[in-house]
Amino acid sequence: MKIVRFVAVFMIVGFLHNVAAFAADAVRVDGALLFGIDDYGYGNMISQGYGVGVTKEIMADPGNRKLSVRADVNYLYEHDRKGYVEWSYTRIPIYLGLRFFTPFSSVFYLEGGAEYIIVKTRSHYTGPLFGISSPGLSTRHAESDFGIVPGFGIEYPISKNVIAGINARAHFTYDPFITIGASVGYRF
Repeated sequence: MKIVRFVAVFMIVGFLHNVAAFAADAVRVDGALLFGIDDYGYGNMISQGYGVGVTKEIMADPGNRKLSVRADVNYLYEHDRKGYVEWSYTRIPIYLGLRFFTPFSSVFYLEGGAEYIIVKTRSHYTGPLFGISSPGLSTRHAESDFGIVPGFGIEYPISKNVIAGINARAHFTYDPFITIGASVGYRF
């Protein structure tokens, strides 16, 4: 019975040591400015936004290959007015995926993952109804979807702990779009 307790305590201490070592290695937190490009029925539209993300390195070797887990939350917003119609379109993509730094370059990466996206639309008509002046009509709509998101980018270390980067992603959801972002991050 004592040997079982010893083995159990040894396993728990080993597990906690590995968890602490995993958490201490190369975690990066960054903020990004984003531009989204899509076709929302009115021609190509460009949205602006921002995001925050966390990257955790899970594997690296001397040949410059690195594999990281990436999670981020972004906010993209479009607003336009055409004639009597004013509308806004908000996207909130929540991303989880893997980022692979290629062996031929320590700064270039490919990434892929899944995304849960929340989309909110609002339109407001301020013109006359049947020739009579009106206070306006408003509609609001919200929906969500899952999608697949491939991408690529560059992360360049400015100093030991500060990283700057640019990236591009294609968001394959019910309403596909592309984002291009510039980020600055800190490595803990």
